Amino acid sequence: SRERVLRSTQQARVNTKMAAQASFVMPAVRAGPAQLPLRRNALKSTGLSPRAPSVRARAISDRPIVEVPENLERLRISTPWETAKDSLREVFGMSEEMIDAAGDLTDEDFSNAYTMMQTCRDFENECMQAYQGGKIRGFMHLDNGQETIPALMGNAIRKSDLKHSYYRDHCHAIASGVDPGNIMAELFGRDGGTCRGTGGAMHIYDKETNFQGG
Repeated sequence: SRERVLRSTQQARVNTKMAAQASFVMPAVRAGPAQLPLRRNALKSTGLSPRAPSVRARAISDRPIVEVPENLERLRISTPWETAKDSLREVFGMSEEMIDAAGDLTDEDFSNAYTMMQTCRDFENECMQAYQGGKIRGFMHLDNGQETIPALMGNAIRKSDLKHSYYRDHCHAIASGVDPGNIMAELFGRDGGTCRGTGGAMHIYDKETNFQGG
């Protein structure tokens, strides 16, 4: 009936509000039956009734604001070039000529960076289409949205450098000089892949460029 639908809608709105407000009471945890008693206990500790979302909202708003420790904040990395030069000089042993060359970006450098980003995005898009089509099996961790990382790698690293990536390693391998065709063959489990089809998406390996993924 119409009244039953209205009651169900109202109850759904109340449940949604309670769920949103409860997130301020309990920290984010993995959902599961074992967590339900914890949430109920958290509600009891506030002295609030689950049937009074407006009262709950007022009480939560009166709670003191807890400052997040600095080591848990995810701030934008901003390193002044002068500070970076000191690190390059002291930690990496770069000469003044090398540091000056690193700080002088040309139009060709920007063009190469854009080309690398576009190549990586196109490669990952092709991977996703093949994966959704069932042509690539196993795990698939894409790097979409992080194209600036391989662009920086392609500009900064040398072929002789030892390179260790993590499980989103397709584009890192491309930036390191690994042939994209060999990488794709590895994802397809083909013999022409970087590990002859046995490593898969997370374990791209290329001895010639000193690259190891995963």
